[in-house]
Amino acid sequence: MYLLLADRDIEIIADRGIAARVDPSAWGAVAQAMEMDFRRGEFEHGVLEGIRQISTLLAVHFPPGKHNPDELPDRPVIVPSGYK
Repeated sequence: MYLLLADRDIEIIADRGIAARVDPSAWGAVAQAMEMDFRRGEFEHGVLEGIRQISTLLAVHFPPGKHNPDELPDRPVIVPSGYK
């Protein structure tokens, strides 16, 4: 999930393996729901609900096993403006 606050844009970017299984319209629906929350000023709810919906989509196509370690840190990454 990529939030470009300056342009008020949301992108959900999937790798090839995920993109081959999850219909692009599903990502669009998640982004639209987030945008609706953001327009109402409900930013925290929008982000958390977006993460929940993405997690649900991924679990349908890639169910977690018994041993399910975190491959990446759970902290969000904030890229400073002007970063290239």
